[in-house]
Amino acid sequence: MVNDPRTTPRAGAVRLLNTPIPIEVRVDGNRPVAMKEAKGKWLRVQRVDDVVHAQDRWWSAELTQDRLYFDLVLSDGKQLTVFRDLVRDAWFKQRYA
Repeated sequence: MVNDPRTTPRAGAVRLLNTPIPIEVRVDGNRPVAMKEAKGKWLRVQRVDDVVHAQDRWWSAELTQDRLYFDLVLSDGKQLTVFRDLVRDAWFKQRYA
């Protein structure tokens, strides 16, 4: 049995899950060829495993989300998902864990 802490229940800090993080990316055409890690070092893209084009409201004139997702393997062996926001022309990394 759990003891009553005799405090008023309240919500903890709210944290968004899987918030995209802006990144710098070098490209060849639309393909990422290198990305800058947090410490400022550029890592070469060793392999692109998958590319997905995702659009929100593609059927209407109010396109609010248009993204190209890339599953990458970097030169240091890390696997990473990044996307290019085609509406804002910006790159982000996306974590799923």
